[in-house]
Amino acid sequence: MNSMNEQQQSLEHSVEHLLSAQPPLRAPPSLEIRVLAEIERRAAAKPWWKHSFRSWPPALRMAFMLISLGAVKVVLDASIWIMDRGRDIAIPDTIERPMTSLRSTIHFARSIHDVGSTMLHSIPSYWIYAVGVVAAASYLTLIGVGTIAYRNLYR
Repeated sequence: MNSMNEQQQSLEHSVEHLLSAQPPLRAPPSLEIRVLAEIERRAAAKPWWKHSFRSWPPALRMAFMLISLGAVKVVLDASIWIMDRGRDIAIPDTIERPMTSLRSTIHFARSIHDVGSTMLHSIPSYWIYAVGVVAAASYLTLIGVGTIAYRNLYR
């Protein structure tokens, strides 16, 4: 039994030595093209909801954003409603202090919104367009300078 194991180990060693001495096999040149094409085909065959958000159809992205904003609004409205309804109920002080703080924060945010809205409506529209044009020109200049710097650094 022992000699059988030794023979098997010797045979394994010989085969391993022969195989390791062989040069590595190269895949056919068309294999890479076929593999990449298959990967692309499988990625394209996936339904749209399994792709990244950026590859969703624009109408669905907009609908998702509107639904998400609607859900946020519903949650905020519900929390404000709950806070307003809770004024008649005796609430422990540990809960009332944060609620009062939250109410004052919401009131402050509404005040800031009202002031910002008033200021925005008092600015002439051509000024807003001019600021938009200047911002776009600055952004394009930044991209151009960055491109030139990149090309000069990594020639």
